[in-house]
Amino acid sequence: EFDAQIDFDANDLPGSKVMVRIPLSSLELGSADRNDAIPSKTWFNMSRHPIATFESDAIAATGDGYLASGFLTMKGLRRPILLPFTLEESGDQTVMRGQVEIDRTTWNLGEAPWDTEEWVGHNVTINVTVTTEKL
Repeated sequence: EFDAQIDFDANDLPGSKVMVRIPLSSLELGSADRNDAIPSKTWFNMSRHPIATFESDAIAATGDGYLASGFLTMKGLRRPILLPFTLEESGDQTVMRGQVEIDRTTWNLGEAPWDTEEWVGHNVTINVTVTTEKL
């Protein structure tokens, strides 16, 4: 699940912006053990920080798409990230696809004893796909 406010115009990139809020309770990590662990203080501390947020501060064109620079806030920590993405239009729909790799320890995700790479790697790939329809 997510809630997004997207104001994107390829002809006005300086005026374009994105804000996405993701309720962490909606995450599905593919196993009951992982799903049970992520609300804890060691991982997302969801009782205090139930929502992850991405907010762009600039969007620029690149050779094969766009680059949104902004801030990802998780577990109460706001850190800069760069999110490259592409747009594909088909009829009344636009599909945005992006991918970014982050170091989970930058947001204190997986504190001791999970702060090593013995069981869970530090680098995590976030894949983003958003489909919008023209109003």
